[in-house]
Amino acid sequence: LETIILMFLWPSVAMFYFGFNFGWGEILPDRYTGYIMAGVGELIAYFMCVCLIGWLGRRRAMIVMFLGAVLTYLIAIPDVEFGRGWNLESVSCLYGITFVSGAYSGLFLWTGEIAPTTHRGIVFSSCCGI
Repeated sequence: LETIILMFLWPSVAMFYFGFNFGWGEILPDRYTGYIMAGVGELIAYFMCVCLIGWLGRRRAMIVMFLGAVLTYLIAIPDVEFGRGWNLESVSCLYGITFVSGAYSGLFLWTGEIAPTTHRGIVFSSCCGI
């Protein structure tokens, strides 16, 4: 059952993650600034992931990261302009990449812990390959 849940979570997190990372040219006014800020957001996410997992535990930390990603997607829906090409969508996507990257790294760690040592390679490849 846990492997089937992981098979559902891997593609959904991958869609979140790559949806954010492939769209910076259209989301932000300057493509290069977007990629730099996304890289900084990912670095923050990796430290945030470790701290959240140590503080809340694996499951609660994953719930917080998924809910943070969903909230940033919902916040991005209204069309609100801030000026100079920045809008609510671009700002919320910069926050969202932090939550999504944290969820992606947390899911990677979680998969390694759930799968037994003898089946870890099969579980990883079946979850990633969907």
